[in-house]
Amino acid sequence: MSAGLNAIQWKVLVDSIRKGECTPLLGAGACTPTLPTGSQLARELAAEYRYPLADPEDLARVSQFLALSSGDVKFPKQEILDRIRKCGHPEFGGNEPHHVLASLPLPVYLTTNYDDFMVRALAAQGKDHHREYCRWRPDLTTQPTVWQVDPAYRPTAAAPLVYHLHGCDALPESLVTTEDDYLEFIYNIAKSGSMTKTVDRTWEIFPPSVMRAISTTCLVFLGYRLADWNFRVIFRWLVLSLHKMQTRLKVAVQLVPGEDPQVQQAGQEYLNRYFKDMFDVVVFWGTAQDFVAQLRERVTAADA
Repeated sequence: MSAGLNAIQWKVLVDSIRKGECTPLLGAGACTPTLPTGSQLARELAAEYRYPLADPEDLARVSQFLALSSGDVKFPKQEILDRIRKCGHPEFGGNEPHHVLASLPLPVYLTTNYDDFMVRALAAQGKDHHREYCRWRPDLTTQPTVWQVDPAYRPTAAAPLVYHLHGCDALPESLVTTEDDYLEFIYNIAKSGSMTKTVDRTWEIFPPSVMRAISTTCLVFLGYRLADWNFRVIFRWLVLSLHKMQTRLKVAVQLVPGEDPQVQQAGQEYLNRYFKDMFDVVVFWGTAQDFVAQLRERVTAADA
């Protein structure tokens, strides 16, 4: 089965990138093999803290167990960050996904990851990056936003924005990790109405720069699996809530399901229909590294 994008779609994607009209959304798969996946982290924590249920690969549920067992909602967040920090960061070169993406003239990078890899990759490219995280709860507004510090700031290719949808390692309490966190996140963005302010209109959920990027540019979901909590929450909100506004190309990079060839083909056929029929999304079959390798070649050829 083909990788998913046809020649015209590749051209649309490359042209949108060259114009700065593409927004990548990064998941855990963009960080492999430097960082463990969510399911690997969940298994480690489940084994260490004797998680009693039959789904030890579900990080949201394992995190919920740790929060309840410890009596401290910050405990699982700090445990996850401690493990991430011990892994270091990737070498930003070749077809490392953050490196390739940082080399592109893009103004906004979205991520549900907690790490600072995208920030480091942009710094390595000499770009004047800015880092922000979603204020998905009102208590996360104690620190000023980029726009409060510099009201004139607008993301550009030279001064891009890295926006963490589910929190960042610089502020552990900002992390969306437990099932309760995900439910609160969903509740608050659903109650926001305009998707920019909460129901009581007292704090911003998503800043205008992020909403413009989501609703007016091509979107590339990189490093997610269909079963991931963070993918399902963000993807359904982005696509279902914005389907009338979002008419640009959308690409989801997915690993081929299963190992048996017949299972793989059946799985690909199903997921192709699922993404296309429900969300109008084209699937690229392969790893994040596979995708950025092809993307890099095509962008380089177009610039030649």
